[in-house]
Amino acid sequence: MKKRTWALVFVIVYMTVLVGLLMTHVQLIVGIVERRMAMVEIVLLVFPVFSISMLLSRWQNAEPCAPEEEKQSVSEKAAVYEYDIFAELVTADDLSEREKEVAWLIYRGFTNRQIAEELFIAETTVKKHVSHIFEKSGVSGRKELKEKWRTKKKHP
Repeated sequence: MKKRTWALVFVIVYMTVLVGLLMTHVQLIVGIVERRMAMVEIVLLVFPVFSISMLLSRWQNAEPCAPEEEKQSVSEKAAVYEYDIFAELVTADDLSEREKEVAWLIYRGFTNRQIAEELFIAETTVKKHVSHIFEKSGVSGRKELKEKWRTKKKHP
């Protein structure tokens, strides 16, 4: 969302500067015919840039035609199904929703840095969540935690 906003601001500033410069040059032209030709040139230069930027903006904001369920790949659907099973396994550990998300990524083998990138949080925040998960689950490391969940999955 921020990239779109900055792109729009950039286009507006660019268009303003371009039109301002061109209008300044038009004022320096002495003959009326030449001045009108310069005005036509301004329109011919500015209109395509404006049109293309508006089309790109609409294209980026367009809703996808296919429903969300059809867009999901088989592996994404499997991951959702597996996450549901996983969420049932960790309910006994009394984890918060964010801790469950972090725990799921630990279960899938993500590093702290990868978890931070995936969830858009700081790596130190991930470390805090991981330590709370270990504490609440009664384990001392990732390997022990994964083994605990795998045995729960086999023997509910």
